[in-house]
Amino acid sequence: MIFLDSDSLIAFLRGKPSIASFFAEHQNSIFAIPIPVLYEIYYGFYFPSLSKRFQKDISFLEKLKNEEKKLVRLLRDVKVFELSLAAIKKSAELSATLDANGESIGKFDVLIAGIVLVNGYNEILTNNISHYENIPDLIIYSF
Repeated sequence: MIFLDSDSLIAFLRGKPSIASFFAEHQNSIFAIPIPVLYEIYYGFYFPSLSKRFQKDISFLEKLKNEEKKLVRLLRDVKVFELSLAAIKKSAELSATLDANGESIGKFDVLIAGIVLVNGYNEILTNNISHYENIPDLIIYSF
């Protein structure tokens, strides 16, 4: 099972050719989404309509609405992994280890990695390789 990071899910929602190629090459794989990724994606849907900077950009806001519709359709076919106590503990362990080694990553990224690993998986798709490269046992794909 290959888990999608936020940037890979955004690339999918925006129809980027590079992610389409990755999916075609891995057509026999099962894909999943960790719940913190959905938080980040939904934040990206809600924030622009509340921000004065984006409120007048109607075409951009419409594009986001279309991406949200695409996400809703995707969620019918993709397993979403919740944030369990076991995942929180694994994430905290990973975060403490990385912090102690001076290799800190974002808290959402470590939650995502914790969810992947505690559920017995180890593959993630991201274009932010540096966010995950110091996490042992994690196989990182890029598109």
